[in-house]
Amino acid sequence: MPDSRDLPADARARLDAFTAALERINVGDMSLYAIPGDEAEMDRARQAARGVARERGLEPALEAARHEVLQLVAEDYRDTASGLGYVSAGPSVGFGADDDRLRIMQSLADAVMAVVLGDALDESDRAELLGAWDEVLASDADAGA
Repeated sequence: MPDSRDLPADARARLDAFTAALERINVGDMSLYAIPGDEAEMDRARQAARGVARERGLEPALEAARHEVLQLVAEDYRDTASGLGYVSAGPSVGFGADDDRLRIMQSLADAVMAVVLGDALDESDRAELLGAWDEVLASDADAGA
């Protein structure tokens, strides 16, 4: 079974730093970082990232990393929602509109590709995939300095 621990050490370190930074964000504020861009450019960047992952044999580990981050955020949504009494009978547990949560999850999945693949991606593709999540990494680096 694919595991994000199968990532190269530098990619795993970047993923760990990103995950740690995400854990410090209030889940209700995540929509501030999931800013949609040009869809055609994003599709191109996703295709380029998939190609890099395939060339480097990282597809299974990258998918595991994406799943790990999305699961972390989904659990955060559930924990926050149940603490606030927003428990729902349906699959949409949490707060915020369903389309907001979907946008956040897609944006995070893209950002994980950028974080894991790092410098193996073209700078413009990495920036497109990372989007505003780069502020999370930058502010986390500033806090640690």
